[in-house]
Amino acid sequence: MKILQIGCHEGKDHVNDFIRENEDDVNLFMAIDASYKSLEKAEKEYSFLEHKFISIHCAVSDFCGFINFFSPVDDECSEHNSIYKNHLLAHSHKKIKRSVVPTSTLNNLNSLEFGPFDRIYIDTEGADIPILLNFDLDYFKPKYIEFELAHSDGPFTHGGEKYNELAKKLIDHNYVLSQPRDQQNITAEIK
Repeated sequence: MKILQIGCHEGKDHVNDFIRENEDDVNLFMAIDASYKSLEKAEKEYSFLEHKFISIHCAVSDFCGFINFFSPVDDECSEHNSIYKNHLLAHSHKKIKRSVVPTSTLNNLNSLEFGPFDRIYIDTEGADIPILLNFDLDYFKPKYIEFELAHSDGPFTHGGEKYNELAKKLIDHNYVLSQPRDQQNITAEIK
């Protein structure tokens, strides 16, 4: 099984739990984060995977190139880091720093020699829906996709026009949608 996590943060989450529980079935785990500091911590967290682990420092977006990335000045590993400055402002961060990071698309990542992926986890603090709306589900068919419903149509919005568009796209491609854990994430699975 090949797993991709976009927005891996520090690697201490339910994805890590899943990988540890299914370690023998994991052939490859690729972790991506636009925060280099967070990615360094995730690399330590996943050191048990050794040669099955790949980390990439970039943002995932709907285009390849470079993009502004925002984080609190006093916490480069914040779980609120985002390509959207207003996302940090909505979380009451007052001192925000901007950096420029490379971007890739989900299509591009799946086209690399490591893909396509069987399971995809996305938590990008507001960019999940645009990433998935631009994902070619006619070509790539991951069995499982998990993304954050929170912030789908802006900070602190749950659902809305963009989410409805994505839900229709996923359903049209034979995915069954559910909210398994905390009402903030949506899973899409081919049954």
